[in-house]
Amino acid sequence: PVLRFSKSEMLPESREIAQWIATRAGPPLLPSDAALAQEAKDFFDKSQSLPGFWPTVLLIRFPEPAAEKIMRGEHLGDARFSDPNQTPIQSWYEGQPKFEDIKDLLLGLERILEQRSGTFFGGEQPHYGELGIFVQVDALVTLFGKKAALNGFSAKFRAWYGALSALPVVDVYKRIRPLQQGYPNSIIMNHLKPEDRRTAGSEAARFWAASRL
Repeated sequence: PVLRFSKSEMLPESREIAQWIATRAGPPLLPSDAALAQEAKDFFDKSQSLPGFWPTVLLIRFPEPAAEKIMRGEHLGDARFSDPNQTPIQSWYEGQPKFEDIKDLLLGLERILEQRSGTFFGGEQPHYGELGIFVQVDALVTLFGKKAALNGFSAKFRAWYGALSALPVVDVYKRIRPLQQGYPNSIIMNHLKPEDRRTAGSEAARFWAASRL
C-alpha cells in the first residue's frame, strides 16, 4: 500500500502509514502513555512481519498446495514463486520463522492481556497495534473457522477478539473489504469460505497440538 500526499510525497509501507494515521488521530489509537504508545508500535510491527504475518501470507500469497504444506509442516518440494527467477519456495522458507511460531507469539500477547484490567491491551479502547494483531487473528479464523482457530486461547483473549469484532468501525471494515483478493490459486482466491476446505480441521488441530507454554 501507498499513502500519497502529493505528487512528490508518499508513505510506501503499512507500518509507516498506520503510525502516521495513529499519530494524527491521537488517543486511543496512539496512547498518550509512552509505554503503551511503544507497545502499539511493537504490536503493529509484529503483525506485519513473520511469524505474525503468516495467516495473511498463507491466505493470499502462496499457491494453495504450498500454503497447506506449510501449515502441515511438510516439505514444499519443487513449488516455486512466480518471480522471473522461479525461486524455490522451500529454499526461501528455510530461512524464515515457521508458521507454528505465530502460536507462541500470540500466546505471549495473551499473557500480557491477562495482566490488563480492561478488555483491550490499550484499556477501555484498543490501540492501533492491537488492530494489526486482530487482522492476523481474524485471518486465522478465516483459515480454520472461528471455533477451531480460537480453541487454544484463553477466555479473555477470545473476549478481546469478540469485542474488537463488534466495534462499529471493525464491523464496517469486515463488511466492505473484498471477499476474494489475492494471488492466483491462493486459498482466498480458490475458496469463498476457506474454513470449509477439506484440510482446514486437521490444520487447525495441528496448530494447537503442542502444549501451551
